[in-house]
Amino acid sequence: DKKVNEIIEEIKSNSGYAVRKTKELIMKIFDSSFSYSLDLASHFLAEARAGKDAKEGISAFFEKRKPKFD
Repeated sequence: DKKVNEIIEEIKSNSGYAVRKTKELIMKIFDSSFSYSLDLASHFLAEARAGKDAKEGISAFFEKRKPKFD
């Protein structure tokens, strides 16, 4: 139970957008070919890197603070 709670807290500390998109990606690639999965994952990653949560995460990292996601 302790490990599960640690994992839950780790997930909750991430951007809600990133968590939603990760869940969406997992559902879309389940039972898909490796090639399709890789293409879709690269598309999702490019989209996520361009978003405001990614920018906030990078800024927080360099400013040595916790990110503030909406």
